[in-house]
Amino acid sequence: MLDQYPRRLSWFFLLLITCAGTARASTVEYLDVEQLSERASYIYQGVIVDRSHPVVDEQTPVTKIRLALTRVMKTRVTETPSEGWPETIDVLLPGGVAEGRRFEISGMPRFHEGEEVILFLSTADEAGCHWPIGLGQAKFQIVREAGRPARAIQSLNGMQRLDQGTRKPVAATGTHLLTDLLERIDLTVGLPAGPR
Repeated sequence: MLDQYPRRLSWFFLLLITCAGTARASTVEYLDVEQLSERASYIYQGVIVDRSHPVVDEQTPVTKIRLALTRVMKTRVTETPSEGWPETIDVLLPGGVAEGRRFEISGMPRFHEGEEVILFLSTADEAGCHWPIGLGQAKFQIVREAGRPARAIQSLNGMQRLDQGTRKPVAATGTHLLTDLLERIDLTVGLPAGPR
């Protein structure tokens, strides 16, 4: 009986080391642009003009981003204002800073002021937070450079994506031409092609 304890302890430490090594990695289902567009309740294009960590309640650390809207590609019909969309919106996302401690959700996209992005978001949960569809897959950063077509880069932050059919890891999709990405979203959502 006593010689079982060292074996149990070695399994415990192996498990602890394994968990510590993978705690910052996420494996998620691979979603292509069409799947992201179908599953999202909201699809926004805009520039992040502010990022903060307000306290919603004592148990829900959140990150608030203020987005200066360029386009609204999908929304819940009941929430569409009759006179059009405001110039900026605030979006609450799960995870943030509370009492000086950072609470991160592995695989969540990171946001920086001044970034132009396309976001695929869920409806709000009980805390008022919108979850990025497929975590980091839900954010495309738009890069504009003189003399080159605008590009959209998916922010995966080292996530591993699994193909649902094969259950094998899928490589990051890399860069899309912005016009191609917007066309795929518009076709899936059923919007007429807009300005690019």
